[in-house]
Amino acid sequence: MKGIAEIGYWAAKPHRGRGYVTEAVGALAHWAFTTAGVERLEWRAEVGNDASRAVAEKAGFVIEGIQRSGIANKGVRRDGWIGALLPSDLGLPTDRPYLPARA
Repeated sequence: MKGIAEIGYWAAKPHRGRGYVTEAVGALAHWAFTTAGVERLEWRAEVGNDASRAVAEKAGFVIEGIQRSGIANKGVRRDGWIGALLPSDLGLPTDRPYLPARA
């Protein structure tokens, strides 16, 4: 879908837990929203990948739920978390306004 992109990340063990990935995700998100025309950045990870989820949340992603059978890993379908980051989550403007659903 136009205006929607997905991000994935991985870090070698000696570099985990130092904030490098969170910093890189933030820089990429800023570029995606200000230069590449992205209006929604999505993140997915297998349920239970707490390290990936922690990075996503620290970078500002809102966890939206679980996709049943949403990820294929080594030939097996698994449930996956999905989250999204919007320009407004980072205080950035967007060409099209976002009208959230009423609670």
